[in-house]
Amino acid sequence: MKQLLFMLIFFHFNFLLGQEGLYVSAANGLIVRSQPSKNSKRIGKLPFAEKIVDYSNTNRFDEIIDEGTTIKGEWYYITAYDIHSNKIAGYVFNSFLTPKVLKKKLNYFEFKPDPILDFQLGSFSINNMYRLDSFKIINGYYEPKDGKIVLPDTEDDYGHRILMLNAQDKIIYQSQGFGEAYSFEPHFYKNNKSEKVIIICQLAFEYCFGGEVFIYENGKIKHIGLLDIESTSEEKCLIDIIKIHEVADEIIFSFNSATLLLEPGTEDVEIKNKGTTYTYIDGKLVLKK
Repeated sequence: MKQLLFMLIFFHFNFLLGQEGLYVSAANGLIVRSQPSKNSKRIGKLPFAEKIVDYSNTNRFDEIIDEGTTIKGEWYYITAYDIHSNKIAGYVFNSFLTPKVLKKKLNYFEFKPDPILDFQLGSFSINNMYRLDSFKIINGYYEPKDGKIVLPDTEDDYGHRILMLNAQDKIIYQSQGFGEAYSFEPHFYKNNKSEKVIIICQLAFEYCFGGEVFIYENGKIKHIGLLDIESTSEEKCLIDIIKIHEVADEIIFSFNSATLLLEPGTEDVEIKNKGTTYTYIDGKLVLKK
């Protein structure tokens, strides 16, 4: 009896090692149940594109209705990681699994870092100041003297800009100047999986005209480009319609608006939004219409 048990464990172990991974193909995630039945208790959910390498057949077949369509499949017993990154074991419907390698999608959401008040920095006029980790992120501009541009500003590099200060209040990053916009308000976005923070500085005069984008990661900040786009609605700005997600090595900026305005404030080209995005990949921010 012991020998038989050992052989069963041995063959099961080798089966798991030899099988290919499966990926969750359900866009909204895959429910994990306590038993191989659609009526059993829900015990968790697997995220889209989660890879499953530990799974086995149950020979329990079923039918479910998904958005009005009847889908046939089998219940698999799996061990994987749920949407909260916790290990989970249970039963899933295999019609929402695929051997095709899928890339995980990380969604970004806006957050507000802790503000810093009553801080002065020489001739730099501070509009907003926030704390990220041990650093200070500041937006503002160098005050002109007697109406004239003075260093560190130049005729080609002046106006609103982003600064980053370390714990000793030393400037360790200074962006280029972005001119005399009335507003250069920073908005901060992050996801739940990495330490990366995306900063979009909304540009505006009497109207909104896009946003300059920065990435903060591992104590460093860099400017990646301009989102030269806006909503056609005068009541909404870029930061009201933007959605950000990351897939593999791409950061994708999409827009929740039926129509869009390209090159706002200059060319004002109105287009229909048929999946228009800006994609940051290989160090470049690229418009895709």
